[in-house]
Parts: sequence; structure tokens; C-alpha cells
Amino acid sequence: MRRCLVRVLLTLGLLLSVSTAGRAASYVFDPIDVPNAVFTVAEGINNRGQVVGAYADELFGPNHGFVYNGIEFTTIDFPDGSDTIAFGINNHGQIVGSYLSQGQHGFIYRSKKNVFTSIDVPSAGVFLTRANGINNRGQIVGEYLDNPSSNEQHGFVYDNGLFTSIDVPEAFATSATGINSVGDIVGFYEDTNGLHGFIDNGNEFTTIDVSFPGASNTSALGINDRRHIVGIYQDDEVRIHGYIYKNGVFTSIDFPDAFETVALGINKRGQIIGFYADGEGVHGFIATPKKKVTNVARVSQSDP
Repeated sequence: MRRCLVRVLLTLGLLLSVSTAGRAASYVFDPIDVPNAVFTVAEGINNRGQVVGAYADELFGPNHGFVYNGIEFTTIDFPDGSDTIAFGINNHGQIVGSYLSQGQHGFIYRSKKNVFTSIDVPSAGVFLTRANGINNRGQIVGEYLDNPSSNEQHGFVYDNGLFTSIDVPEAFATSATGINSVGDIVGFYEDTNGLHGFIDNGNEFTTIDVSFPGASNTSALGINDRRHIVGIYQDDEVRIHGYIYKNGVFTSIDFPDAFETVALGINKRGQIIGFYADGEGVHGFIATPKKKVTNVARVSQSDP
């Protein structure tokens, strides 16, 4: 269920040159489970609190996309396709994701018109396109593969009919995973030292590496309009944790009593969505921040 890979640094000093300690974050966690599904993954959230993601009815069955308004789930399946996954949603209800039909393709679903449109990077040799995020201006980010022998991966941004590739210099692979309303793009890339997150403000890239002792393989997966970033990292026991990067501070996000937690998206209200694994399977979640510190979330902070 991991997304794929993505683009990199060339200057420091934008976001992460200084990281300071701050008050511990506190969240109320609520599971998100599609009724009768064998697993549920929450992938994206807009400022209205609408959540999109994927689920399966049976263990090895096809994926279905969904949108959840806090009360009911609506299934999203690309017509004449299979294995639909919804990755992102903007405030206009436009949803992006991927589906299978003689290869993997991206899509945008305009829910108000009930219209699906395929998204495929038009460059020669491209055999996989995935749309990961969309902002309120309709700009879409994602990744594509164009070399079957090496699985070389590139990020992209799609704006007004134009695709622009995103490649981190000297990286093996690059993926663009999220974009906010001002056009800041986040994602991750792989080099000889593993995975690293990044943020691209249109002029320069800044690498994002969680700085906790023993942390490695950071990915940046979501960003909101306040430039708060969420993603994942591995600890020294190779377990996956979510994190939020906010006001110069990294804070771990762990669903209570879960084996692993993945944070995938964040909205302007600070609500974080993703999924977690426990002894009963894989579940989506939404984490809503509280002003007062409570014991609902296991939280750790770093002061590099």
C-alpha cells in the first residue's frame, strides 16, 4: 500500500534549517472503516473534512475508491476499470487517483458532474501514471514510470493541460505526493542513503528528514495551506510511524496501540488522515487536534 518514489533538495534554509522544541501535539483518533471491508485506507482530506481512500470487500479482491463525509461512504469505481484508489480531494469535490485497465492510469473525478477523466503522462515509453494529489486550483501531482527494465520513476505536476516532470538530481526515483493551494509540492525521493522527503516551493527544493535518534527513510506525503507537512519514517526497529512537521518541530503521530501508523494527508484545520495496522487488520483513521494535552495520542518530539 506504499505510494512509490520522488524529487530532492538543492538548497537548505527554506523550512528545515532550524528545528526547535515545542508543546506536544494532542489528537483525538477515530477509526475509518468501510462496512464489511477487509481493509480500509484513508488517503486524502479536504478542508471540509471529506475523506477519500480505498477499501476491498475480500482479502485478494479488487480495490474500490471511496469518499466519506463523516456519516456515509460513497464508492468510487472508474468505469470499465478495476482496482480504483482515490488519493486526493480538493474543496470543490474533485477527486484524483488511479485505476487499472491494460496498465495503471491516473484519473480525475468531478463529483458534481459525475464525470471521470483519465490522466496519462504523454511522453514516449510511459506505462504507468498515478495521480496523488490535487489542490483547489486544479493542479495535480503524481508519479509515472517510463522504463520497464529499470522501473525508473519520476514525479510530475499537471497544470492547465501541461505536464512538468519532477526529478531530484542523482536520485533513483522521485514521487510528488501532495500540493497545497499556493502550489507548494511535497513528496519523496530515493538515493544511496534511502528515502528522503522534500518540499518544492517552485524555486528551490528542501530535503525533509525526521531527526529523531534512529529515524530513517522519511517520506513527505501531505501538506496543507499553512505549510504543515505529514508523512512517515522508520525507527531503528524498522517500524513505520507517522509524523507532522509544524513550526520547525517534528512530532510523531501514532494511533494508540497500533503496530504501525501511516500519516498521508492534512487539511487546513490540522486534521490528519492515514491508516494503521493492529492485530485485527488495516484501518483508516482521522486524527483531530485538541488544544489541551491529553493521553489520547502517543507523541514524541525532537529538538535537533
